[in-house]
Amino acid sequence: MCLLLETIKTVERNLINLEYHQKRVDRSIRNLFNQNASINLAEEIKVPDYLGKGLFKCRMIYDLEIKKVEFLPYKPPEIITLKLVPCNDLDYSYKFENRQVITKLLELKGRCDDILILKNDLITDTSFCNIIFSDGNNWITPSKPLLKGTQREYLLEKGMVSEASIKASDIYNFNSFKLINAMIDFETSQTLPLTNILR
Repeated sequence: MCLLLETIKTVERNLINLEYHQKRVDRSIRNLFNQNASINLAEEIKVPDYLGKGLFKCRMIYDLEIKKVEFLPYKPPEIITLKLVPCNDLDYSYKFENRQVITKLLELKGRCDDILILKNDLITDTSFCNIIFSDGNNWITPSKPLLKGTQREYLLEKGMVSEASIKASDIYNFNSFKLINAMIDFETSQTLPLTNILR
């Protein structure tokens, strides 16, 4: 049975955006294992008493049940430049623990900090973030990401971001971008120029 991964931002001992993680866990168990019964994250994940205040990454491995939960101190990585890398057969619709294909693609980043994956000439995600683009007025995210991240879903639901199909040639219609994921929210993500995306 394949193992899945959920990464939950933990601030001051509080699990952030837990409802969005719960929805993804429910969907993954239902679609992959054909089970309606799920894991109640609010009940099953216990923030340990020894955990200090500050920012931590809760890393949960699971299938039909939780296999492992750990809390790790977190410092956001500095990702400034992205290398466009095509991979038409990559499927990461579910957050699997096994990321060997993505790890292999990272070997193609050259001198860049990370990769931006193209699938059938459409912009998807970096190796561990969703991407959002700004035209100066609005923030747009690719409508076909590799993984529908929890921060992405939150921003869409709040109307802060909208979806569009974005080809590689379209990105230069924008002027900046941000990288977001469960640990890196809209407010704390650095705004970067489009010139930082390299072919």
